[in-house]
Amino acid sequence: MMTHRTEQRPATKQKPTEHVASEPNQVWSWDVTYLMSLIKGQFYYLYLIVDVFSRFITGWDVFEEQNAETSSFVAETACMLNGIDTKSISL
Repeated sequence: MMTHRTEQRPATKQKPTEHVASEPNQVWSWDVTYLMSLIKGQFYYLYLIVDVFSRFITGWDVFEEQNAETSSFVAETACMLNGIDTKSISL
């Protein structure tokens, strides 16, 4: 009565896929940071895109709302400024 009734496999831990860059503009990482405003409960959203290889900031912008359109706009603008064709990559 004190043992578990079903036989279960032990939990398997799978390591997430690593993204390794050997030169600039191969792998980018992005984050959204909340910036407080002077009004209580209101935030600004800082979108920041960083190149993993060189740790260079490739794109950033601040918005009053967080949604898919603003993140897409920041990613496309960063690609345009760095001379990357958006049709050849997956965003």
